[in-house]
Amino acid sequence: MCTAFVSIIIPTFNRCEFLRDTLKSVEKQIHTNWECIVVDDGSNDNTEKIVNVFSIKDTRFKFFRRPLYLNKGANSCRNYGYEKSLGEYINWFDDDDIMLPNFIKDKLDSIVNDKQNMIIASGYSANEYLKCKKEISIKESENSLYKNYVLEGVKILTPSVLFRKEFLDKHDLFLDVIKKGQEFELFSRLFFKIDKHEYKIIQSYGFLYRGHLQSTSSKAKFYRKDFQESSSYIVKGNLVRAINLNDSELIQSSYRMLLNLYRKALINEHNYNIIYIEKVFQLNLIKRKIIIMSCLKLIKFFRIQSFRWDKVLNKIRVH
Repeated sequence: MCTAFVSIIIPTFNRCEFLRDTLKSVEKQIHTNWECIVVDDGSNDNTEKIVNVFSIKDTRFKFFRRPLYLNKGANSCRNYGYEKSLGEYINWFDDDDIMLPNFIKDKLDSIVNDKQNMIIASGYSANEYLKCKKEISIKESENSLYKNYVLEGVKILTPSVLFRKEFLDKHDLFLDVIKKGQEFELFSRLFFKIDKHEYKIIQSYGFLYRGHLQSTSSKAKFYRKDFQESSSYIVKGNLVRAINLNDSELIQSSYRMLLNLYRKALINEHNYNIIYIEKVFQLNLIKRKIIIMSCLKLIKFFRIQSFRWDKVLNKIRVH
């Protein structure tokens, strides 16, 4: 049985209606050697009072405010919480999700040596009221962890991964300029070229991931420029990694994503993203650069609608 000290880091902003239940679930952990660091992103509700109720009776709970010199957002809060952490292991968690009692214990119990830098576990997805639970299954693949995550879309979420802090100390953490896909960007970087012996996937379901249908559907109605710019940045990073690996499937997937982002940018007259993606395609990254540049001209000329675009996209071969 592993008795290591674990730092649980929770960024929060105006979620006091969920945060209390989240902290209660931390309190009920079977493994007791932990600290829970809550970093507030400038809430104007009862967040601080709620955390103080826990911290007064249990000093393992710690409350911090995001310093004003840091950019606003969950990424800055996650990184600041990391700076304050004292644990040998780190597990980021969200302020509306729920830990099951075995959440930490099962991960720690699966560690067999000091070369394992990540323990990846499963959980359940649920609705806003924590009903209609469905398993989030994470299975091993013949492909690398990186390819399994980026290409096959295995659902590794923020709570899924327990990190060895010594490993994280060697890497950049969350990028505070990213407004969407923060975890995907970080995990893509950390999973890239990681050796098999450095991580372990366990079949343990240790958390409830709370979905918010209203917020998801409302976001989907609008073209958010900051979200699209973040997506382009992330896809470019994965394109460069795919080329370094010389992996045709990953290269093809990244280029298709960028072309799709380019089409959306044209339709929505998003000049920043149009120029950014054109610059990516102008880089001498692939053998069939001329095909890509021809595609850009075609998209720009016809403004291809989605029902035609899917057919065109599937026929493009760049590697």
